[in-house]
Amino acid sequence: KAIVEFKCIIFNRWGKKLYEWDDITKGWNGKINGNGADASPGVYYYVVTAKDKKGKDYEQKGYFYLLKEKK
Repeated sequence: KAIVEFKCIIFNRWGKKLYEWDDITKGWNGKINGNGADASPGVYYYVVTAKDKKGKDYEQKGYFYLLKEKK
């Protein structure tokens, strides 16, 4: 409720931007550019920036492992 600006960017291991969004209620569906091919299993990096209603800036960086279920 207190966040007035939000942005998240997902990068692959080589630093290529795969997806970006600015709606805090949304997320990444695991597809390149949100509508392309499925991203491969592996390590991905994220950068989240946000600002609260008092003007305080936040930044969170990290990584996650994308796993795929075998069919």
